[in-house]
Amino acid sequence: MTSSEHVVVLELFCGTAGLSASLKRLGLDIVAVDKNKPKAPKALVTKLDLTLVSNQLLVLSWIRNPQIKAVFMAPPCGTASAARNIQREDDPFLPQPLRTKEFPDGLPGLQNLDFLRVQQSNVLYDFSATVFDLCCEFGKLCMCENPRDSLYWDTTPWRERQHQDTDCAQCHQACAYGSSRPKWTKLLANFSEVEQINAVCDGKHKHDAWGYQFQNGKRLYATTLEVHYPAALCDKIAATFLLALQKRGLAVAVQVPINFAARTLAQDQPASNKIAPLVPEFKSKCIALFHGDSCIWPHHNEFLQCSKVLQKVQMGGENLQSLCNNIIDQCRVWNIDVRVDFEPTICNFPCVLELKLCGVFWSEQEFVEQAMKAKHPLSLDSAVPQQLLDALHFTIENDEATVARVRAEFFSHWTRRALQLESDEKNLKKNMQHDVANAVSGKRILLFEEMLKSTGYPDLGVVDELRCGSDLTGEVPVTNMLPKKFEPALISENELCANAERMRDAAVREVRSSGDMEIDETVWRKTLEEVDRGWLVGPLSESMVPADRPLSGRFGLRQRHDKVRLIDDYSESGVNACVTVSESPMLRTVDVACALLMVWFSA
Repeated sequence: MTSSEHVVVLELFCGTAGLSASLKRLGLDIVAVDKNKPKAPKALVTKLDLTLVSNQLLVLSWIRNPQIKAVFMAPPCGTASAARNIQREDDPFLPQPLRTKEFPDGLPGLQNLDFLRVQQSNVLYDFSATVFDLCCEFGKLCMCENPRDSLYWDTTPWRERQHQDTDCAQCHQACAYGSSRPKWTKLLANFSEVEQINAVCDGKHKHDAWGYQFQNGKRLYATTLEVHYPAALCDKIAATFLLALQKRGLAVAVQVPINFAARTLAQDQPASNKIAPLVPEFKSKCIALFHGDSCIWPHHNEFLQCSKVLQKVQMGGENLQSLCNNIIDQCRVWNIDVRVDFEPTICNFPCVLELKLCGVFWSEQEFVEQAMKAKHPLSLDSAVPQQLLDALHFTIENDEATVARVRAEFFSHWTRRALQLESDEKNLKKNMQHDVANAVSGKRILLFEEMLKSTGYPDLGVVDELRCGSDLTGEVPVTNMLPKKFEPALISENELCANAERMRDAAVREVRSSGDMEIDETVWRKTLEEVDRGWLVGPLSESMVPADRPLSGRFGLRQRHDKVRLIDDYSESGVNACVTVSESPMLRTVDVACALLMVWFSA
């Protein structure tokens, strides 16, 4: 049985993030990480230096998050390249060997830059082995890539992994997926589906030469030109991950922002988005198997005359059974249930065929019928939560006396219940932390909890926040009410505290007037009001604040009708950089304005 879940795939050492782009096209959420941000990334890249222990611990904490379901990593192979061992007497400037089969962790006697490069690579190799083991321990999919002959596979950390019993390896040639050279690459994973990524050169195309060439006076080695994966390989790896997830009972949950319809209703449509089509473009999706230009299956393929080819992939098989299994697996990735049956005499095995996914168009009459059934994009029920719709329908469908009676019964019941809980509410606040109790002194917490339970409200964690306060760092609790969107922290809490002292001088220097006396006075007055309510403590002198406590700014923003809104800017303090958001931050932000302690300095 397959469950629909929010699935995040982590790509480490992502380069231009081509694989992440392919994963996103299949509906998977991604987090792509590399030491450097490329000039033209194909997906959003998070910049992290994974030779630093703090960043390694951060990534390992991400992997432990339930939403991370799979990890792909391609550790840099420069120091482990077997090409370094190819030397020519007539060219003494070739890159020198740094590792050998006898010394995979680095040749003895390396010095200066060579020694540093090998040591940094070893740190990354050790980390990649740790990631692989952690994925196995937590039941996550993991795949690692390096050249087939790379000495990376012989390094001590990789050979001494704890979970080698799960290893499944497969080699392929890059030119079979659209590259210009027949580079052999090895993929090692903890799931058997990786064996599908097995295409090799068919000998029907020309290859670019190996070696090097000069560009702008610099040597450019062919191996560096083969670093980036061809698009077809990215798509194949992404499809393999999706298939493996599906076989393990996970289906990708389609993420539709719940504020999208509301914004459309308000005619506030972002330029980058389009209104979803009222009628799907295609009536259905079908598959067809081609041998050359001939469709060999299905036999009744008239649908091809009124269809559009959406995707096509190469399908291979050693025999009829393996070919059929591969076709069924690919159709599962496309969410198509299919029964494959064709004559084995059509082609000789082993063979390579082309499988095409086709979108079948509506007829004119069918399209009109579907359009008549479709809801208007500005209809109220597409932009309003179901609970509010139920309340509206109740008010509309019942007379005023019935509505008034139901409301009176509601308030009568909960007013009596509030009186009954009054003593318990006081005792609760007596046992709470002093600052938290001051902030919620006017709140009926126990009554609020009972009301939420009576309605089946799924996020009772909001009551715990009233009892205990809100954490400003760490992982934001999942409410199960909002769309899932994993946004990982970029620094740890320890780093936040360590950086606080360094950033303090800059934060203090940034304190200045807005230039608008009315805004300044409003900010000061509202801040003092929060002090009176017990939400804040201050003013405090700089010496009264511990050195490892980050400082943040506060400013006023003039809105409509000359209303001034207080804005707490935590971007400079780094607080929002050490918070992991598991749900859509557009809908549930880490509102650290709820903090019970705010520091500011008197003039």
